Amino acid sequence: MSRETAITIHDIARRAGVSPSTVSRVLNGGTPVAPDKRAAVMAIINSLHYRPNVVAQGLARGKSHSVGVLAQEISNLFFGQILKGIEHRLRGTGYYPLFASGWHAHEAIDALEMLLAHRVDSLIVVGGWVADEYLLRVAERVPLVAISRSIAGLEDHCVQVENFQGGYEATKHLIDLGHTRIAHVTGLPHHPTRSTGGRAIERRSWTPACASTPTSSRKAISKSLRARTRSSTSSAARSGSPVCS
Repeated sequence: MSRETAITIHDIARRAGVSPSTVSRVLNGGTPVAPDKRAAVMAIINSLHYRPNVVAQGLARGKSHSVGVLAQEISNLFFGQILKGIEHRLRGTGYYPLFASGWHAHEAIDALEMLLAHRVDSLIVVGGWVADEYLLRVAERVPLVAISRSIAGLEDHCVQVENFQGGYEATKHLIDLGHTRIAHVTGLPHHPTRSTGGRAIERRSWTPACASTPTSSRKAISKSLRARTRSSTSSAARSGSPVCS
């Protein structure tokens, strides 16, 4: 056992000449402590390079100071930017993110249960296929916010992405460049982002192609380019991985 993990608040209390409860109050910072006693405790803590056990503190306080973040896929550029923003916003707040992901519903549920087992104080769900009914039950246990999806019954806790406007502007840009036959590589037909962003593109002349993985995305683009009515360009909606055309 290392020196750091062997040190307890009882060791610090004995060396500082105070009670363990005084050390606990100094560490927690919620209750006033006499300046001389605080100074004595901090001097011992610094000399021993003591670090509190955040897990034990969380159990004692009933708060872990962690935010669970469940994403559909961490490696995806779209999700990655959202996760980076969450991490950046939590920095300096005293809370830290715990990330987990699951592409398929059963994987996502396993990941979600793992986050709950770590006693996260709240949960952020980014996209995904977990059923609304399941998330509603989870929301009864911890505060929950959803990004890039809507949950019936938790509409006020959902942050929507402007997929429709994004699809419209991307299509308009290609049309303004002179393209008239546009191939749209999207996600699965029943995916919510496909049903919103896709509708904006479908209002124009386009060649549909559905894909859910990087491999199928590349195949969809190749098929579109080989089509009898050749596409002059292609647009790719979020389908799990970035697509180059």
